[in-house]
Amino acid sequence: MSGWTEARTIPADDLHQHVGQNFFSHWFVVDQDRIDAFARVTEDEQFIHVDPAQASLTPFGGTVAHGFFDAVAPVVDGLQRAAQDRGARRWA
Repeated sequence: MSGWTEARTIPADDLHQHVGQNFFSHWFVVDQDRIDAFARVTEDEQFIHVDPAQASLTPFGGTVAHGFFDAVAPVVDGLQRAAQDRGARRWA
């Protein structure tokens, strides 16, 4: 079983008991390929996300991942890991 599926589940009514505690999950790389794929799926291909040369001229100094990426990427990654654990190949 992967580390993802072994994560502890906390019932919503018990969350108040964990205020101030830190919880960690696995790391995954957020590279330009992943940002580009997210831009295509969400139809948000603004230069700040997908054009490293033009984005390097901004105060950020390079491309920036979409804000919504933070909320969606861990869910998609978890689904992919669960599928792999069951013998499926990684989604493209």
